[in-house]
Parts: sequence; structure tokens; C-alpha cells
Amino acid sequence: MTDKVKAVFQRISTWPEERQQELAELALEIEAELAGAEYDATSDELAAIDEGLFGEAAREEEVKAAFAEFRRQLLDPFCSDGNPHGLACIARN
Repeated sequence: MTDKVKAVFQRISTWPEERQQELAELALEIEAELAGAEYDATSDELAAIDEGLFGEAAREEEVKAAFAEFRRQLLDPFCSDGNPHGLACIARN
């Protein structure tokens, strides 16, 4: 086990229970992949896939507007609140 993994394991008990559960699920997925097991999607994942396949797609103008905003934020060195850009800034705006 790497030192980085050992250090994270020591802090996991301080995480909220929900995040610990997420980590456990992720670890089980990795373990199953390493064992060569097939992946079984959860009902939520299957519903999201169905929505993506059969749901309403974004209109062309919505996609263009989203990309224009993304490019604007990448080219503008600061968020509207004066903080440097980053994914958190993009998510806030």
C-alpha cells in the first residue's frame, strides 16, 4: 500500500458517512474491475442513461450559448466576484 493511500485511510473516518459510502462503492467497483467482473449499473445510472438516450436533447442555440459562456469564462482571467477562474468559479456562474 502506498504512503498516499495510507494517509488518506487515516482521515476517512473523519469524513461524512455519505462520502465514506461513496468511497466504499468506488473501491468495490475498482475491485470488481480488477477481478474481471462485469459492471452492473445501478437503477439510478440506468435511469440517467435512458434520459440521455430518450430524453429531450438541448437545442443547437442552447449548446452554442453554453459553449460561448464557457469560452468567455476561460478567456476572462477572473470571475465576476474578482476571484481567479477555476472549476469552482465556472460552477458558481
